[in-house]
This record gives sequence, structure tokens and C-alpha cells, in this order.
Amino acid sequence: MLDYSGGGADDEIACIPPLWGSATREKIAVNSVMAGCRPEYFPAVVAAVDAVSDHGFNLIAMQATTHPAGALLIFNGPIRNAIGLNSGAGVVGPGTRANMTIGRALSLVLMNVGGARPGELDKATMGHPGKLSFCMAEHEEANPWGPLHVHKGYSATTSTVTAVPTEGPHNVNDHNSVNGTGILRAIAGSMAQTGANNNHHDAEIVVVICPDMPRQLRRRATGGPISKAISSSTQ
Repeated sequence: MLDYSGGGADDEIACIPPLWGSATREKIAVNSVMAGCRPEYFPAVVAAVDAVSDHGFNLIAMQATTHPAGALLIFNGPIRNAIGLNSGAGVVGPGTRANMTIGRALSLVLMNVGGARPGELDKATMGHPGKLSFCMAEHEEANPWGPLHVHKGYSATTSTVTAVPTEGPHNVNDHNSVNGTGILRAIAGSMAQTGANNNHHDAEIVVVICPDMPRQLRRRATGGPISKAISSSTQ
């Protein structure tokens, strides 16, 4: 595993709260092996540990909150195909080794190095399954607006991971809308539903849409007032 690390075993990647344990490459490698990662996945795990440890992520809050928050990992760039990350059907479900084990490796680092074990320093009231593993890749080829990492300022050919502390997935069910406006209203209504944490926190929200949805979103609303010229003829 360490042969893929690009550095020394004792190199510290991050300090993981709430115990502020030292996440060295060796410790990350140990947890990656326990998670079932293949060696070629290891750079992705190291990048994920580095990402969640960035000050802007606020890892200590996620680790100790009563809210069911887990670290969602979104991979972009060439690494998606290089290590077989899933960006299609069942993208956050079971069945893909890379997705499941990379997410699991990060989870183990957060528990074993950071000390955030459920019922102890992890105070999540109920938690959610994504705290076990929450990892996906973006289907960039089906995105007409451009990949996430390009919007974040990276080149399209750069491999990146975006880490977001989120609650579990909330399915948006809409069988009534016939145009993009209706679909967007359904999504927005789901974001702001009664009891949603989004009503209390100013943060980015992750919206995942299936590849067919961009075509539906481009359909304009219909059913409004229509005006037409009146033609007449005289004899």
C-alpha cells in the first residue's frame, strides 16, 4: 500500500479531531488495508484525509455533532476510470469495490486515528449509513454544465476529490412535472422541507441528478397565457 503513497511512512498528512491523532501515511495505509482497498486506491484515500482536514471543512464539528453528518467524497478527473470508481447506476450504493472501500477507509481513519467512535466522542444521535462509506464519482460526460472540479478552479485533466459533510441522501420523487421549472421546484421544496437542517445552516447543498435529467431541465414551462395575431379576409 505504501508503495503507492508517494512519500514516507512517517509523513503526517493531518491531525484528526477530536483526539487530534496523527494521521501518518502508515496509519492511513493500515486503515486502508482493513477497509479492503486495493493499493492503487491509496492516493485517493490520502487525498480524502487531506481534504476533510482542511480548515474550511470543519472536521471537528462533524466528528462530534449530534447531527447525522458524514463525509461525502466526490471524485473527478482521470482517477475515476483509472481505479474503477462508479459514477453510474447505484453510485452511492453497494457493489463497487473502489467506492465502498475508499469511503470505508476514511471512516476508519476518522474513528481509529481521530477517536470519533459512535457513543463515545462521536455524539451523532442516530447517525446514517453514509458514515460507514459515502463515496462517488461524477459522471462528467453526462454533465452539460461542466464537471464539479472545473467549477472549483481545477483543470479538467486534474484528478480531484471534493469532501462535503452531509446527512444521508434524500430522494426527490416527482412524477407530475412536465418541464424543468416543475422539477426545480420539487428539488427546492425538498431542500427546505420542515425539519430540514438546511433551514438552520448556511451551507452548500449537494444535488445529484441522473443523466437523463439535464434534458428534462432544459424543457421550458408550458401552459401560460398565449397571444396570437388574428387574421381576417373580406369578400
